[in-house]
Amino acid sequence: MSQIETKELLSEIAKRHGFRLDSDDPAIAIVSLNQLVLEKSTQELCDRVGTAIGNIDSTAKKAETRAVAYIAQEVKQCVSTIRAELQKDIDAARLKARETVEELNSAHREEAMEKWVTVGIIGAVILIALAFWAGALAFGSPQDMKSPPRSPKTKQVFACMAVREARSWLR
Repeated sequence: MSQIETKELLSEIAKRHGFRLDSDDPAIAIVSLNQLVLEKSTQELCDRVGTAIGNIDSTAKKAETRAVAYIAQEVKQCVSTIRAELQKDIDAARLKARETVEELNSAHREEAMEKWVTVGIIGAVILIALAFWAGALAFGSPQDMKSPPRSPKTKQVFACMAVREARSWLR
């Protein structure tokens, strides 16, 4: 203890308790000894607390490092899972789009096929009609066509054949 602190302490004891102590008094020595022990104990406690704080800080840093590593691992797994799910969705959408395009192409092909078949049939009918018309123009109508003149001998042959035919039917 310093001189000023000792004098202040002695005057405070005199005020409170009503008696006076000298700086040589053994009670003052005990107070000084007590103060020294308290200072030493306080210093040791502060050192231990500082060491404990350092250990806690070190442990906290290790825990933080582990936590960050764990969180990073979890985030990577989540991102990987999300990426896989997105890829599945993209593949499904791609397949659906392909099916839709194929259905549209098929429908357009069928529609085009129907149109071309119709055009072909109409064209064939027109060609047949034109062929009959051209034939009628070139050779005349069937009513206009006369059988060639037959000789009397040919007429007899045909008549005989008709009679034979008629007899065979009657039998």
